[in-house]
Amino acid sequence: MPDRGWTIWDVSGVVLAILILVTVARGHQGFMMDDAYIALRYAINFAESGQLAWNPGERVEGYTNFLFVVALAGLIKLGLPSIATVHIVTYASLLGLVATATFMFRRLAPGESNAPARAIALLALAVTPALAIWTEGGLETVPLAFLLGLGTHLALRAVMEGHGPLSSLLAALPFAMAVLTRNDAVIFVAGIGLGLIIGTKGAMGWRILRACLTTLPALAALGAHMLWRMDYYGEILPLTAHAKLGVPTEAWGHHALNYLLLAVFAAGTVYAGLIAVAIRTVLGRVPRRALILLVPVIAHMIYVAGVGGDFMPGARFFAILVLPSAALLLIAIAEVTILKQLVIGTNTVALLYVLGTPLQNQPADPVVMHGKAVGAHIAQTWPDGSVVALNTAGAIPHFAPGMLYIDMLGLNDPVIAKREPVPILSPRQRSPEHAKGDSAFVLSRQPDFIVLGRADGTTADNPFYLSDFELVASAEFDRCYRMEVESLQLPDVRGAGDMQNPFPFTYFRRLCP
Repeated sequence: MPDRGWTIWDVSGVVLAILILVTVARGHQGFMMDDAYIALRYAINFAESGQLAWNPGERVEGYTNFLFVVALAGLIKLGLPSIATVHIVTYASLLGLVATATFMFRRLAPGESNAPARAIALLALAVTPALAIWTEGGLETVPLAFLLGLGTHLALRAVMEGHGPLSSLLAALPFAMAVLTRNDAVIFVAGIGLGLIIGTKGAMGWRILRACLTTLPALAALGAHMLWRMDYYGEILPLTAHAKLGVPTEAWGHHALNYLLLAVFAAGTVYAGLIAVAIRTVLGRVPRRALILLVPVIAHMIYVAGVGGDFMPGARFFAILVLPSAALLLIAIAEVTILKQLVIGTNTVALLYVLGTPLQNQPADPVVMHGKAVGAHIAQTWPDGSVVALNTAGAIPHFAPGMLYIDMLGLNDPVIAKREPVPILSPRQRSPEHAKGDSAFVLSRQPDFIVLGRADGTTADNPFYLSDFELVASAEFDRCYRMEVESLQLPDVRGAGDMQNPFPFTYFRRLCP
């Protein structure tokens, strides 16, 4: 049972963890991924028209964070500014994560003698850059980490306090919400179920029943979401999944290895927890319940490696593992002398801090910086209702909502997302998210404007993505489109760093009727 009293270690650990996380997160102001604006466009359209659509009237699913989008739409419906809603949700989730960690750690390592270890575990969580970066980054990462952490805490509570079936069902609620936030969270939840079976004591029938009560509601939520998706979008999978299917995977192993290595800096706590448990296992006995945490962590790491990670900074796929990994670190250093807790713990936290130092000032996403300026410019100068083909589908459509857009990477377009076979023409196709394109389809839509490359555009002799390469080789593109260049000012010089300012915005205007 957890202690009812609080020590100075507990209070100090909580206060320091919150101060570190919030301070470091605020230091990343200016960083917000272009993909976050895609989710916002869906949320705004849902709040204003009741349509979960990227272009009004076109039902496509180019997001992977259903419950997050719905939550943003609810706040927008209340009249809150769209970008502010993102940070309301992420900062509230960050505080919820710290609270969850605090009570989980008190349950895993109770007693005054383990108080320093609990504080160390909280600090290990707090100095992990992934959480701070993605609190500002604008995606569902931190809310998902909170929901999975809360479910894990409640599942551990039910086991360690010997509660009945209702407690297991209580843990199932945040797990179901996590799966609705991001469907692939089901991998972690399934790992929890397996961990409950092999990591607890008692009759096998009761262990299996408890695992089912904890995890099956999440599977049911996944099934219900897929049925709704089939009814609403006519697809069993989101377009973001289709955009990665049918793509040559030769480079995925290289991507996966890079992701796992870079996660050492952005989410070192994950590796610290695994190493600490391995060492403690060799030197002495680790409680069997550590498997409840260990199995889902390893299962999710295998999954991330299998899909090749992603191109975004800050190891966002590892952020959900920070809390259970900090708990593993706590289990490994608990029940030893206070001196050993302090020596081992402080050195571990110091090492984690040093590893994360290069990521303490995440620069602004250049795509977003350019996209803000371009979006504001075209909203004022291009006719409303213009059809615009582009590769960066976030900031530009957000800041110029009156246009209709073609996502040339296919994340928001079913024809491009489902194209197979896919020719490999660009080195950027080694990133699974950027592998698709279809110039023939783009030209069949006769867009009024085409922006090659990223948000600031590029010339025909410097194509970036597959659609770009195919377009510049097309006789119709050469005949019907004329390149234009305008000089635009970046919207926020403070976040611009050494980016060129003003910068050239390059695009192609349609001439043919």
